[in-house]
Amino acid sequence: MNKIHLDFETLSRINIRKSGAGRYCKDPSTEILCVAYAQNDGPVLVEPGNYYPPIFDRWIEKGYTFVAHNAFFEYSVWKHVWKKTPPPFMCTMAMACAHGLPWKLEKLARALKLPEQKELEGMRLIRLFSVPNKDGKFNRPEDFPEDYKKFMEYCRQDVKTEREVDRRLPDLVPIEQDIFQLTLDINDRGVCVDTELAQEAMTICKDLSIECNKEVAEITNKKILAVTQTVRLKNWINENYSGIDMAGVSADDVEEALTYDIPDELRRLLILRLEYGRSSVAKFSRVIDSCCDDGRIRNHLIYHGASTGRWTSQTVQFQNLPRGGDIDQDVCIDVIKSGDAEFMSTLYSNPISALSTCIRGVVVAPKNKTLLAADYSAIEARVLMWVAKQRDAVTLFHDKKDIYVDMAKVIYKNIALTSKDKKERLVGKHTVLGCGFQMAAPRFKVTCEGFGVKVSKELSEIAVTAYRNKYKKVVSFWNDIERAAKYTVRHKKPCHCGPVTFYIKGKFLYCRLPSGRDLAYYYPGTEQKEMKWGKTKDSLYYYTVNSESKSFKKTFTYGGKLTENIVQAIARDLMAWAMLKLEKANYSLVLSVHDEVVCEGDEEHSLEEMIDLMCKLPSWAKGCPIDAEGWAGERYKK
Repeated sequence: MNKIHLDFETLSRINIRKSGAGRYCKDPSTEILCVAYAQNDGPVLVEPGNYYPPIFDRWIEKGYTFVAHNAFFEYSVWKHVWKKTPPPFMCTMAMACAHGLPWKLEKLARALKLPEQKELEGMRLIRLFSVPNKDGKFNRPEDFPEDYKKFMEYCRQDVKTEREVDRRLPDLVPIEQDIFQLTLDINDRGVCVDTELAQEAMTICKDLSIECNKEVAEITNKKILAVTQTVRLKNWINENYSGIDMAGVSADDVEEALTYDIPDELRRLLILRLEYGRSSVAKFSRVIDSCCDDGRIRNHLIYHGASTGRWTSQTVQFQNLPRGGDIDQDVCIDVIKSGDAEFMSTLYSNPISALSTCIRGVVVAPKNKTLLAADYSAIEARVLMWVAKQRDAVTLFHDKKDIYVDMAKVIYKNIALTSKDKKERLVGKHTVLGCGFQMAAPRFKVTCEGFGVKVSKELSEIAVTAYRNKYKKVVSFWNDIERAAKYTVRHKKPCHCGPVTFYIKGKFLYCRLPSGRDLAYYYPGTEQKEMKWGKTKDSLYYYTVNSESKSFKKTFTYGGKLTENIVQAIARDLMAWAMLKLEKANYSLVLSVHDEVVCEGDEEHSLEEMIDLMCKLPSWAKGCPIDAEGWAGERYKK
């Protein structure tokens, strides 16, 4: 394949970290400072300024593929600054994501042990040329000719690094390249948002926070002036209340402290911290910051952002939006749009929580369109039973029987239970959805409580044991998967297990999925590891980006976790397959949230057809008992 490796350096008055690449590239102030490019393995050339190399047109005519790191940026600069139709792009960041490697080019180079740039020097040059100085003006290349030469060299080195990444990592398989291109199209299309709602929510949040901080100052005798002063708040509590030893004031810390017998004024202070320390309401300001002049947010999805292939969000985090609970979203939005903070606090006992539940409501249908949203039902549980060949459970799903009640009957040893026994069914539901990946009883108890379901230690143990006794094929699958992965790592030979195959290539352990896509595990190995129960076990490890710390580190895994990876990856492949079909049928996709797809439809589209398209299986998933349900409306909801 003939490739052109490409990188831009630009300037703009828009802060790309704050507003995202979509708004950045569309802003009139954005200019190209230089472009570096290379044909295949040829020399890297750098053109200064906004120059468009005419040879690009000849390469496009000849079918060359353009390659960039985080290609949406290059695609958007090409389209909005050069104002030309961009060619097809491949993306080395997408390749890195698909291999569980760091996304940022510098960190990726470090992980692959490539020559690294001087990161501090690059940051200095970007601050010099790419952002306005303290006078609000831009430093021009002619004013700093030596630094500009270094800047062009910095751009040249980015192309060299990106090209070396491209050599080290395999191209996406054809269908994955199609899915990447679909993601690029969705990001370019953008999602329509209600900026009036976001602006009014920010205003109310500010007014409520002022009142909150007045109360905090009163409780603490003006020692703490804002609930966001986390270190001072923690220290003040520990110094003023004997027997209290708070490690911090995170949501988990505060919720634990609230379970204790504590003075009323401390309880009130902690409740204020819990309520007004929510980061979710900050998404309203992100909506304003990232919205383009046509009312849409762009570059909001990251292809293969999760290690299993699911999309994640950037700019505005759409993947972990609060649920509405008992709050009527439409009523709450009307209250927010009234701009009356006092009315908000009167109507809702926890007004900030109410605000946060309306964040998803900022996504709206544009004029003469309707939002169509469809969500796969319990897809992970369904895929798990299918891959493990747990035929009785697969039959229950196919026959549309209530598998949660079926599980509850075993847990409570009561065959007379029905869906009317809501508490018991809810425990059965969490058992089916939570215990499929080797979850132990203590974790099951915590997970249930996270969903507001109180279960005793004894009931947790009963539920986990009941699941494992009922679904023995699932338990066998955990063990078989772990053995197969370890065998491949130790002996460097492929090993088949159910619908997947493990194999080694280069520095990766790959797991070939039924779709033909691979899960990748970098630098795998086995070593003795001490387990929580005190014994040591020969454990499998690999290197990846930690989801919490974002550091690239050794990560241990086991049969249940590998099973979870496989199941989530297959569920993602089913949804990706459906998204390609929906796009082909002219459903304008704008959002993917976990197992849900959101489209903008018009008169020729219907929710029924959308669900039907989503539930048609590819040949590799024959017999998988998937189902979906959805809604149509003017505003995004749950």
